[in-house]
Amino acid sequence: MDYVISGLQLLVGLLLLVAGAAKLYGSEYYRYYLKDIGIWQGFRIPLGLLEIVGACLLLAGLGSRILTAAGAVILLVALLFALVTKGFVAKRGWVTPLIFVALCGSLLALRQPTIDDIVKLTMNVEMGEVQTVPAKTLVSFPDDVPALFESIVAAPEGHFFVTIGNKGIIRRVERDGSWKDLTQLPSGEYGVRRFEGVVGTLVLDPQGWLYATLVAMDPANRGVWRISSKDGTAALFAKLPADSQPNGITIDSAGDFYVADSNLATIWKISGQTGEVINWHQDDLFSRRIKDAAPGANGVKIWEDGLYVTNSFTGNVIRVQINTDGSAGAASIVAQGLPSDDLAFDVNGAMYITTHIFNTIVRVDPDGTKTVIATAAEEVVGPTDVAFGVTAEDMNTLYVINDGGFVLPFEGAVPNIVALNVDVEGVPIPFSF
Repeated sequence: MDYVISGLQLLVGLLLLVAGAAKLYGSEYYRYYLKDIGIWQGFRIPLGLLEIVGACLLLAGLGSRILTAAGAVILLVALLFALVTKGFVAKRGWVTPLIFVALCGSLLALRQPTIDDIVKLTMNVEMGEVQTVPAKTLVSFPDDVPALFESIVAAPEGHFFVTIGNKGIIRRVERDGSWKDLTQLPSGEYGVRRFEGVVGTLVLDPQGWLYATLVAMDPANRGVWRISSKDGTAALFAKLPADSQPNGITIDSAGDFYVADSNLATIWKISGQTGEVINWHQDDLFSRRIKDAAPGANGVKIWEDGLYVTNSFTGNVIRVQINTDGSAGAASIVAQGLPSDDLAFDVNGAMYITTHIFNTIVRVDPDGTKTVIATAAEEVVGPTDVAFGVTAEDMNTLYVINDGGFVLPFEGAVPNIVALNVDVEGVPIPFSF
């Protein structure tokens, strides 16, 4: 739908530009056209100017709400002008209906959230003081630009698995910088605003199987997929509703999965043995006010007896009590003012949160203190996910996957993996590593 609206805006803008220029030029066609509907030829000048100005604003307004709104105002004036001068019922009055179509397209475009809207969705952003930690870029992916690198997991053998969300790719990355695409899931065409056609987050179980959330364009493929980390063989493990948007995923010590649904304000629990899906907890705290804007429930991780969920729209981190019988208890907000994507925990209970378009990693200590530990200066641009190392050599290293400014372009940035020395061990996922 995004491409349809932009395409319509581009097409009618170009046509109106030609029509307006023809009026100003005073072609024979327009002399006949104006005479035929009984309009004084002097009207062609203001109407042509209105069409040209409106067309220019439409063309310049692709992706800009302010310019599109200005174009819509000009087109409304042009439409009223043409209607008053009987242009709408003219034998050759194709331009006036075109103005009407352009106006409708402008209004549709205005209805779609822009990048500026997404940036402003989380109000009162409070990320704390900046105290950066030692950082090193392990590997970069310049040949993949543009690419939404969406998730990272660290394997006990020392390599990584990452997802390229907009391409449906799961990639194995070695520490020496080499990599190989493991598989490509049937995601379909990617839509940035609706978060569709995208492979989301990964988790690795103790047996070496990867599980990935997939918001496939084909509802038949939407859900959680199971992938062999050895040869990339993939199959749908748990199907989710057609209107769901499975995003973050984690695994508990029993081998069951929790999936955050960015659209349905729901946490799904999936049996690791059978793939059976239950609605574990649904809450307004996971919701978003604008459907096609930033995700609602996004990242999800377990710490002690709580499931922690980020809400990218509200900027809150929510904790849901995990009862002794495995059911969901009360939900509460434990952190605010964080435009959060995904998260990880260290052994002291501190959260490490990615802020995606804000280009920072924020540590939230158990007492609520917030500290920015990495910024764009450390080549953290578009951080979407973090994972602690799980080998004896790197358990105090936090690995950050960055999309390099896929959503909000950042000059000179490319997708990469950055290693942060946080000087404290992380909680491995799954816990048996």
